[in-house]
Amino acid sequence: MKTIKVVASATTIVTGVLGAYVGYASPTPAGSQLLLSALGIVLVLDSLVCLYGVNVAFAGAAVVSAVLVFTCLIGWGGAYTGLKLVTLLIAVLNIVLSTMAFRSSTGLPEQANPMNLPVFG
Repeated sequence: MKTIKVVASATTIVTGVLGAYVGYASPTPAGSQLLLSALGIVLVLDSLVCLYGVNVAFAGAAVVSAVLVFTCLIGWGGAYTGLKLVTLLIAVLNIVLSTMAFRSSTGLPEQANPMNLPVFG
């Protein structure tokens, strides 16, 4: 597995755990707490699928992280301190890394393709 995919999976795990914890512990409206906790749990489960090697799971992680960021921005109303700020920054980093991991190819490069062998004759 490529390094970018491992780093993106690890960042997804951290984002999910932080999102679930902040959703559980933050004094925000109950609907926002439940949504943040649910998104955190989904991210942790998605990171396990990412570690297994399913490429589409990285796109899912980026989308869920974006929803987590927007939920945080709307639910917290400008009070971004401490762990909340760290969660937002790691979620934004996860969006970037998951997008990069989704776009990276896992196939053979053109030079290593067995159909490109030289023909002697």
